[in-house]
Parts: sequence; structure tokens; C-alpha cells
Amino acid sequence: MKSIKIIVVLIPTLLLTTFLIAIYAQIIPDETAKKKSTQEDCNREKLSPNQNIENEKLIDSLSDENLKTNNADKFVENIKVIGSKRIIEAVPNLIGLIDFKYEKPSTNPAVGFGQYTGMISSDYPAVEALAQIGKSSLPALIILIEDEQTKSLKSDNALYTIKIIFRNDLSKAVEFLETSVIDSTTKTGKERLQTAVAKTREEYIKNNTSN
Repeated sequence: MKSIKIIVVLIPTLLLTTFLIAIYAQIIPDETAKKKSTQEDCNREKLSPNQNIENEKLIDSLSDENLKTNNADKFVENIKVIGSKRIIEAVPNLIGLIDFKYEKPSTNPAVGFGQYTGMISSDYPAVEALAQIGKSSLPALIILIEDEQTKSLKSDNALYTIKIIFRNDLSKAVEFLETSVIDSTTKTGKERLQTAVAKTREEYIKNNTSN
């Protein structure tokens, strides 16, 4: 009888403990997510109101056809500033300009991109800016490859930008593109990305063979 009483007393305690553990298990991930979200918000809030306004003006300038036509130097300068400041919000606008060629010969070619230095990114300022923004540009670049005809200028520049972002580590570029093929939701998109994979893998093999 004494042991039965002990069990009867312990059952509510065990149930309460189990309940608390379950609640705690739910709270911890939520709190972790909240902390991460709060940290991201803090990072965004580091910009002063004036800086935000300046960035918005820079982004808006990318849609200014008059500036693009009549003052290409200033237009390109704005693109370069956006790249140097890594303004992620400008990615959609830059994607739209990925085939915009700066006609004036550059005396200051792009630097820091390994074997690609001073090539396409010098002629196409949006390519350089997207590369400077880095991996935050990748989703939009993949969509562009999926949407554009293979071997089109936009598609070629998008793939080129991906290679720059991976700092010429073509093995990582291949891995990323292969994952993108799996994630693609359309037949055409998969086919175009598979072509990009094959092209990048061929370049990777050629470089390793020559070395």
C-alpha cells in the first residue's frame, strides 16, 4: 500500500515535468529564431536615415533612362558605388542592367577577381556590382539563367558573375549550380541550368588539366 501511495504521488509530478520539458523544447527554438531576427534587424538599422535615403536615391537612379543615356559616366559611377556599398536592395535593378555595356573604355578595370580581372566585369558594370554584393545576388542570377535563352548575353553574364562570386573556385560553382538544378521547378529552367553546369564543369576540368 505504501508503494502504491508513492506512485500515486509521483504520477502528477512526472506528468508536470513532461509537460514543462515539452514547453521548454518549443520555447528554445522560438527564442533562437527571435534573437537571430532581432540581430538581423539591428544590422539593418545600423544605417542612418540619411544613409537609407542616399541608398534609395542610388537605386532609383538605375531606372533613370535620361541619366543612362545622357550621362553614362555618372550612371556607371552610381552602379560602382552600389557595388562597393553592397546594397542588396539594388540586386533586382542590377539584374535588369546585367547586359548594359559601358561604351567608354575603362582606365580602371575591375580588380580582385582572379583570372577574370579586367574582362567582362570591366565592360558590364552591373556584373561587377553584383559580384561585389556577393552571394546575396545568387538567387536572382539563377532565376535569370532559368528565364533567359542559353548563350544569350544576359545568361552568359549571369553565369560569369556566379563564377566571380565563388572567386574562381569552379568546383564550388559547379556544386552550387547542381543544387540549383535540383531546386528548379520548371523543365526549361532545369535544362538551362544543366547547360550552365556542363559549361562550368568543362572549364573546371580544362583548368585542372592545364595546371
